[in-house]
Amino acid sequence: MAFVFVSIVAFALVTRMWRISTPSTYYFDEVYHAVTSKLVARNDARAYEWWNPAPEKDTAVDWLHPPFAKLTQSLSMLVFGENSFGWRFSSVVFGTATVGVLYFVARELGFDETTSLASTGLLALSGLALSMSRIAMNDIHVTFFILLSVGLYWRWRKSPTLLLSVLVGLSTGLAFASKWSGIFLLGLFAFDTAARFKSDFLQNRTLPSRVFVQLWASLLLLIPTVYFLSYGQMFLQGKDLTHWWELHQQIWWYQTNLEATHPYQSTPLQWVLNLRPVYAFTDSTSTVLADIYLQENPTLAWFGVVAVIWTLADVGMYALSTMKVVWKSAMTQQKKWQTRLKKLWLQSSDTYRLLFVVAAYAVFWLPWVISPRIMFFYHYLPSIPFLCLLLAYQLQFLRQKFYGNGIAIGIIGIIALNFVLFYPHWTGLPVDRELWSWLYFALPQWQ
Repeated sequence: MAFVFVSIVAFALVTRMWRISTPSTYYFDEVYHAVTSKLVARNDARAYEWWNPAPEKDTAVDWLHPPFAKLTQSLSMLVFGENSFGWRFSSVVFGTATVGVLYFVARELGFDETTSLASTGLLALSGLALSMSRIAMNDIHVTFFILLSVGLYWRWRKSPTLLLSVLVGLSTGLAFASKWSGIFLLGLFAFDTAARFKSDFLQNRTLPSRVFVQLWASLLLLIPTVYFLSYGQMFLQGKDLTHWWELHQQIWWYQTNLEATHPYQSTPLQWVLNLRPVYAFTDSTSTVLADIYLQENPTLAWFGVVAVIWTLADVGMYALSTMKVVWKSAMTQQKKWQTRLKKLWLQSSDTYRLLFVVAAYAVFWLPWVISPRIMFFYHYLPSIPFLCLLLAYQLQFLRQKFYGNGIAIGIIGIIALNFVLFYPHWTGLPVDRELWSWLYFALPQWQ
């Protein structure tokens, strides 16, 4: 199994690294992120100022997002130079690590080896995870730290120690310091903490209150501390707290008052159905397609949605059966209904684990429904690993309960085939226009 895991991670690395320097110029939001990372690498104060003109033609400074991802991109450029390889290499590293860390998350959640490896393989076949691992933006960085935080949290859940509490706080802080959406982790952890209290109550056991105090103290203290320290370069350049505060006022005003539109903006419902990718780059001619689209593997997206719905149905059926048993017990044996409920709760660990994964998928997707600003398909990226995990679980269920290996292998095979077919479309590899446009633009919304 170790060989399978290493092979999956190696495949992810190769597919993300191959031709990573192409295009050699900025594309899509690299005109903000890569340009600003250059300023960070040069210790140029303009990286933290919102009033300056464009540092290069047709670019702008990205002061809207926290700086941690740009710090890693600047480090990469200090090592490899101010070139396309240099400013994208950080995304390759974090993108590959994201594939690997999903296995850690799955195992910590208690999924078996096959399901954990399958989820890792599915993420390696994700078109969106691939394309966001090949561009100098911050989305793959926050996704990595979100997964790492969830894995550490579940290790803490099984063996609560002060060290793990601190590690969860640090990792969550780095997620927030990469992109503000990392803070959605707090909602997920709050949901699980409440469920844990309920579980302990029904089982007549309680964890020492200091365990929860340690965790939440770590989260509430370390998240703002790590976030604040991510601006350390800015303070070393001579900026003070007043500047830091005014910068965040500018960020908040921009994010909540932006009224701009974009031809490739999309809605959360479109993300789920993979209906509106982002057109990021082209070097096409009348006969050759050489595009880069930020798009999900179509079959992975659609089978994944089925897996989410199927999982919700499983959880719903379990909840209904539980309510039915409790109701009957309360009506016929009033003194025993609590005992029966406790027994059912003890048997529900698998169901709750699935509910947690669904909650993780939803918590990084649903908040965008009420976002006041324009949105893009890549905002869906942090939900994709949890989609892969749910799909892997349901494929394993099919394999064990119904049709043997055939249907599961068939679905994974279709997803892998789609990855191969769409790979040029996600990476700018030139292909014949007449031969491939029918596939890449099969839906009108994909153009």
